[in-house]
Amino acid sequence: MSKKISIQEKRKWLDMYEQGRTEVQIARGVGRDPRTIVKGLEEASKDRRLASAEAEMLRNALFKHQDQLTGILKNIAGMLVLPPYNLEIREEREGILAPIPLSGALLKHVSEEQMILGIHDEDKLEWELLKEHLKQDKLWEYIRQWRKAIQDHIWARWQFKQTIKSNLLRDTDLGSPKYTDSKKLENLLRELVDLFYDVTTQRILGIRNMTDVQRLIDEKLVSYKDTAETGDKLVSIFDSLPGSIEAFKIKNTYEELTKITKLAKRQVDEIMLLGMITGKCRVCRRLSR
Repeated sequence: MSKKISIQEKRKWLDMYEQGRTEVQIARGVGRDPRTIVKGLEEASKDRRLASAEAEMLRNALFKHQDQLTGILKNIAGMLVLPPYNLEIREEREGILAPIPLSGALLKHVSEEQMILGIHDEDKLEWELLKEHLKQDKLWEYIRQWRKAIQDHIWARWQFKQTIKSNLLRDTDLGSPKYTDSKKLENLLRELVDLFYDVTTQRILGIRNMTDVQRLIDEKLVSYKDTAETGDKLVSIFDSLPGSIEAFKIKNTYEELTKITKLAKRQVDEIMLLGMITGKCRVCRRLSR
């Protein structure tokens, strides 16, 4: 029984054939029947085509994998932005902040003292695989710090708005029984809180705001009695807000958020400049088997 000829030997025949030698010449050189050589050349050619197709499939799979990981990285870059100065801070129910949609994330007030920032891509498989690729990268620590910083900042904004509301109820007669139209009073209170919060927050964050608060207060109080006294109290409350502890926390947390956002964004930019995601993940190891 003749020994089976290996594919490696047949590939050598194919190399010789491509270098210009005929089937007969190859057969004489290796001591084989010319018909064996012809069949071997066919098998080696088929094997090469299959190997080439497999290599192409592998390249395409790796390119697709890299594109998926790059997509997650781009989403992270899009997420790492400062919240707008006019970000809506709205009370969903008594003492509870309504969910706040951010770029690539959602902030929820889950308990009296706790907020949780959910990142949209964090539960995706591609996020896990990216972490495997960049296991030791500083990016993940920056994202952790950014998450805490943005939670702290929005919490500071929320506490500031709650403080404004408390001050208005405590230091004015807006909660007095003499105002019988509770619905109208509720709307007035909300409008004043929003006005004081928006103008003061913008000024704290360095946004130029020339709103004539005194005039707006007078306009909102026009249908109430004792507007002069109430108006003076409201102006006094408004004037005191920039120097409050809550206002300081907004400024302080915003500065910290700005700092970590820049660091995290720069780290993403550096990774993107490489043109590929370095390292390996479990998908890469499957493809390399």
